[in-house]
Amino acid sequence: MPMNKRILKVCGHRRAGNNFLCGSLYINFYHDQDLSGPKDVTKSKFTNHKGDIVHHNEWGRLFGVHSFGKPRRLDVKHCIYIMRNSDDIILSYWKRKHMLPVGMKNISFEDFYYRKLGYEYFRHYPERLKGSRMIEYIKAHVRNWRKIGVYIVTYEDLYHKPIKTLGEIAKHFGLKYEGKLKPLTQPVGWKPAKARPGEGIKAVQNIKKDKLHIINTQSKGVDIMVRGRQGRKGGSGIVPGFYCTKHKRKHKGGSKIASKCWQYRKE
Repeated sequence: MPMNKRILKVCGHRRAGNNFLCGSLYINFYHDQDLSGPKDVTKSKFTNHKGDIVHHNEWGRLFGVHSFGKPRRLDVKHCIYIMRNSDDIILSYWKRKHMLPVGMKNISFEDFYYRKLGYEYFRHYPERLKGSRMIEYIKAHVRNWRKIGVYIVTYEDLYHKPIKTLGEIAKHFGLKYEGKLKPLTQPVGWKPAKARPGEGIKAVQNIKKDKLHIINTQSKGVDIMVRGRQGRKGGSGIVPGFYCTKHKRKHKGGSKIASKCWQYRKE
C-alpha cells in the first residue's frame, strides 16, 4: 500500500520551479508509486532526480496546471502553488530560446524584459492583459491564485530551506514519509539548468543601472552630466544647463527637451 494515497497537484506559472517542487515531493512522499506521465520519445528528454535521462516525466501525475485559474477538475484543498520571483522567471524564460515566439530568438534580455507581449503569446490569460509586459502577466497570475486560497510555497524557500519547507508541506497535507526528509539536489525537468534565486534580480538591476546613469567627462570645458531612463515619460531626464552630446549644445531644462535624450548609454 502506498504511503500517501492522495496525489497532490502542483500548479504555478511556467518557469516558476514546477518540476523542482514535483521532484521534491516525489522523492519524499511518493517514491513508492508510479506517477509517471505518458512516454513520448519525440519530446525533449527528461532528467529525473537521479540524473538519468528518460523519455517521460517520472512525476507527471503530480503536475497540475500552468493556467491563469484553477480548472474545475482540481480540488484546491489538494493543490500547491509554487511562487517565484518574477525577475527570475523572466530571465529563465529568456534563456530558453525555444520557448520564445518566432522573431524573438535573438532578442536581448533588456528588450525582452520591457517588451509588451501580445495576447497570442499567453492565450490562457484574460484579454484585458493583452499588450502587457511579462512581469504584469506573472503578477496577475499570482494574484489570481492567491484569491483562490491555494496553499503557496516559494521557490526561494524550497531552494534555501528545503527540509523546513517540505516539513511544513507534510504537516499541512498530512503526508507520511520514511526516515528523514531529503532535499532535491539534482536539476530536473525538460532541459534543466541550475537556477539560483536572485539571478534574474541581478540581471534586471544591471539593465536599470544602464538606463539610469551619470556620465562625467569633459567637453568644451563643461562637465557633462546626463541622466536617462528609456521608456519613461516626464521626469528629469537631463540635468538642466549642462552640455548635451546628442544635440551638441546646452539644454536650458524642461521635460519636453529632456524626454528626447533617453538614448544615452554607457560607452
